[in-house]
Amino acid sequence: MNSYLHLYFLVDCDKYFMRINEVVSPLKKYLATVRVSGTMAKTLIDAESSSHATLLLGKLYGKSNVVSVTCVHLDETLIPQPIPSQEKHNEVINNLTKQITQKANKLRATKRDIQIAVDRYKTNQKRANLEYDKKMRFNSWGR
Repeated sequence: MNSYLHLYFLVDCDKYFMRINEVVSPLKKYLATVRVSGTMAKTLIDAESSSHATLLLGKLYGKSNVVSVTCVHLDETLIPQPIPSQEKHNEVINNLTKQITQKANKLRATKRDIQIAVDRYKTNQKRANLEYDKKMRFNSWGR
């Protein structure tokens, strides 16, 4: 009788352990990018660590086809809330304003700027040619 009770206790403990283990799992979720038939695909995998996830994915897709593995932290208590339309409009307006400001502040060369750059280039070329001629005269004089 005592042996039967002990065996029943072990089976009962294992049953509860599995239920607890299902809720409190040591496994983490990993987002992986893998190459499948020449195209990139993203998938989620449960594993203890990123190296385990990489090994599992390597067996599934081939080692050379595992591009990246990153840990995903999921907070199940957070429920995504829809963004109100006024906030959406404000965000769109802010993005457009930012784009217009960036375009307005972009540097543009004027004709005068281009002429100054061309003159500097010509001056530098003349200086380089004079130094080269001087060097060639010096080398021919020494012979």
